[in-house]
Amino acid sequence: MNLRVRPAFVMFRSSLLPARARLPGSASVVHLSRVAASALSLGFVLPLFLGVSASVAMSIHTADVSPSPTGSASASPGVPSTTAVDARASFGIGTTSKGRFDARSGIVIRQERGSSYDDTVAVVNLSKFPLKIRVYAVDVVNSANGDLAPMPYSAPHSDASAWVTLHSPGNIEQVEVPALGKVELPLTIRIPDTALVGDHLVGLMASLTSAATTSGELATKIDLEQRVGIRLAIRVAGELVPAMEISDLRADYVGTANPVGLGSVQLSYVVKNTGNVRLGAKQAARIHGPVGSAATSADLPTIPILMPGGSATVSVLVPGVTPVGYMTADLTVIPVAAQGDSDPGFTVVTSATSFYAVAWPLAAVVVLIAPVVALTVVRPRLRAARLSGRHG
Repeated sequence: MNLRVRPAFVMFRSSLLPARARLPGSASVVHLSRVAASALSLGFVLPLFLGVSASVAMSIHTADVSPSPTGSASASPGVPSTTAVDARASFGIGTTSKGRFDARSGIVIRQERGSSYDDTVAVVNLSKFPLKIRVYAVDVVNSANGDLAPMPYSAPHSDASAWVTLHSPGNIEQVEVPALGKVELPLTIRIPDTALVGDHLVGLMASLTSAATTSGELATKIDLEQRVGIRLAIRVAGELVPAMEISDLRADYVGTANPVGLGSVQLSYVVKNTGNVRLGAKQAARIHGPVGSAATSADLPTIPILMPGGSATVSVLVPGVTPVGYMTADLTVIPVAAQGDSDPGFTVVTSATSFYAVAWPLAAVVVLIAPVVALTVVRPRLRAARLSGRHG
């Protein structure tokens, strides 16, 4: 059985770094670490270097990363972002100027509708044998939790990746790169007259497909596609409209076994970028009872970057809540300009929802001791009152 397996790519959290910011280190090397033979679950992933920090969600080994551009484990800064394949092949992609790799972490441009822009990237082979590398452009979008993720090779070009033309030798996607050599690829970006004003993000990818066999009794031959890339950030000139919205806000009280202890509130909601400019967001929550009683405030994790149309599904626990019955959760989201962007004027977004918070352990204690109180306190007093009435 020959199975085509697409890698489950690492999700990305933007660190709001400027285009020339350095991440620590100089290399990225990724190794196959786990194959679940029964389900053919492949744990092989490669980070896409978009000038942002990677949040690794699978079992991989990654050396330090530098985006300007990055080398293999044995290379020095100034070599393009690379990946090792089967600990033998190593390849990468980076921006070039005058035939040399430069210090850019990617390509960042601002263009008018109907204009074009030319640049050059190069694919490098650090191996001692030639490699056939596929080079292509894909859109980069926000995943469900808000991380930036490149689309698969097979995904349709629904946004700015359709504007990119890579001029490879023979105009083919598969580029043969000689051992210890590189191939330069001029590229042209044509902004259509109908392009949406605002921010667009593309990944310029270099990928290598290699054969592998899973281990165990159910050994199966599979094809692995491993890829690295650099970012292409395009801002189409025009009126920028920063906007965010909150939807599906829900609050649930999470109690404690301590009858008089403080509980927590689980908040879940969706934050969406409804404008046309990339935005981060600061968040804060306030939990309170009637008339502001038993108030608890908390700063929530920052949402790094949401592209236009992108959203993040958030679930966060707010501790230290005193349960007082009917309560309200107020959520505030403050849009933040990405590093290097000017502040076009943001509107704070708020939302609120109500819920019930009951200290059930305390209620259970009350139910249990109520009969005891009735027998030891209330009943003797009633009996004494009756006797007093008779003698009166």
